[in-house]
Amino acid sequence: MFSKRLAELVSESVVSTEAEGPVRSLTLYSLAQHLELAYPDVPISQSGLYRLIHGEAIPRLDLIVALARVFDVAPEYFITDNNQ
Repeated sequence: MFSKRLAELVSESVVSTEAEGPVRSLTLYSLAQHLELAYPDVPISQSGLYRLIHGEAIPRLDLIVALARVFDVAPEYFITDNNQ
């Protein structure tokens, strides 16, 4: 459940490269950088995010909370069948 939901959020998200500049898809690298800046106590790398999206790793609770804040969803979104 977690991997599917995280993959959906990443694929649906876009970021602007500059003020009113081109918009591009969110990358795992940029997400890892954002998490490092916004939540320095929650270590995660690009490869760590890759493993999470592909179901090769189990997320820590602090990471679930940080990702929920980044994507503006409830932490439960990642672990329940109910769509929010």
